[in-house]
Amino acid sequence: MPRKESRHRRCSFEERAHRSSASHRGCRTRERTGTEVSLLLLGQSESGKSTLQKQFQLLYAPSTFNEERPAWRAIIFINIISAVRDILRVLEDVAKKSPHFAGPSQRSDPLHLARLRLGPLLSMESKLVQAVDAGYHTDNDGSREIFVHQGWQRKHLATPRTETPGGARSLDETHRESLEDETLSETSHLLDVCKDYIRELSGHPDVIRLTESGKIMLKESSSLSVCMFFICLPCLELNNFLMARSSFLSDLDRLALPQWVPTDSDILYARVRTVGVATHHYSISVRNKTRSWRLFDVGGTRGQRKAWLPFFEGTTAVIFLAPVSVFDEFLDEAPETNRMDDCMQLFSDISSSPLLKKTHIVLFLNKSDILRRKLLHGIRITDFINTFAPRENEISVALQFFRDHFSEIFFRTNKVNDRRQLFVHATTIVDIPLMRKLIDRVVTAIFFEHFRSATLI
Repeated sequence: MPRKESRHRRCSFEERAHRSSASHRGCRTRERTGTEVSLLLLGQSESGKSTLQKQFQLLYAPSTFNEERPAWRAIIFINIISAVRDILRVLEDVAKKSPHFAGPSQRSDPLHLARLRLGPLLSMESKLVQAVDAGYHTDNDGSREIFVHQGWQRKHLATPRTETPGGARSLDETHRESLEDETLSETSHLLDVCKDYIRELSGHPDVIRLTESGKIMLKESSSLSVCMFFICLPCLELNNFLMARSSFLSDLDRLALPQWVPTDSDILYARVRTVGVATHHYSISVRNKTRSWRLFDVGGTRGQRKAWLPFFEGTTAVIFLAPVSVFDEFLDEAPETNRMDDCMQLFSDISSSPLLKKTHIVLFLNKSDILRRKLLHGIRITDFINTFAPRENEISVALQFFRDHFSEIFFRTNKVNDRRQLFVHATTIVDIPLMRKLIDRVVTAIFFEHFRSATLI
């Protein structure tokens, strides 16, 4: 997709998001009653909000989760293709710096041959993007990222589709489904054909050399950096599927099967940036008392944050996700801004909002597993956060440091309501057993706070 068209589609998504927030504002005012619990998920982009929503859905609406399962095939295929593109891009950058580089068009050049072999698979990306009604744009570093509007899965439910008054399927819908099935089938076949080429590429000596030196570990999501970091270092454990693309590239035999249906872990690790505000309804029972819950999942880029405000008023509780692994990263939309600085400023804005002055906040120090591996690989926090010195570069020390900093921000901005509390948990949002227990505890606490008008237990 041309860059100009991509920007247009992204703007269109954001306009729809703002219209959606306005309509939600009205319906929330009309429908919220004393028996309804309202939960708002906040945090910067790529903090794990949508993954947390998936965990809620898996726990409290498993039937809907299962209905949407097939829709994630296209997203996961896109993740795989994006990872392959990123590997090629980095290897080409390395080759250009070599004194023996003679140009990318030589027929004997391994990267040129790799592009030819993988070309048919790479070309499927645009068809897959169209299949999920998505858009994408190219970052400054050459990597591309997919955007979908909140609720995109509903168009691809595995349940029977809309019928005309006469009982027949509409021609447009039937044609669209046929194209989607054809696209998925073709991608699956090409992935099976290309899987050995992909393995050869990810095991390239330059990939191994760069990952072992830490020079590729630039971004923990949306680019090849961490995905290759985990694939090519067998000494680091891969259990719990540390990163979406690393798990996908290491499991190509299964994903290339025509009958493959995404597992729970596949869906949790699938990476796609969502635009807009989505409302999710759950009927949740706590100690034999069942109530209606509304969970609001909102986009986290700077351009989308103005759509948050209508959802602050009357919110029962906020779960703020702070990705503690981003201390060495910078915002895509503001490359001069450290992501951890932005996260702390955003948390300060949330904590000091007059509309949330009576709202308790649950803080998830998320992606602690990625933080641990960065520290084990020798990435030093003091190189990016001066105030961390002279502490040891260890996971427990780092988590306590971030816990203290966020707590200090909360109490500094919370001088009006001494009954308002902050509850902090270190999390790995993709860990299903861990999050199941934690979500149950958080839901129980919020439930009793809401109906007793007391502090969180």
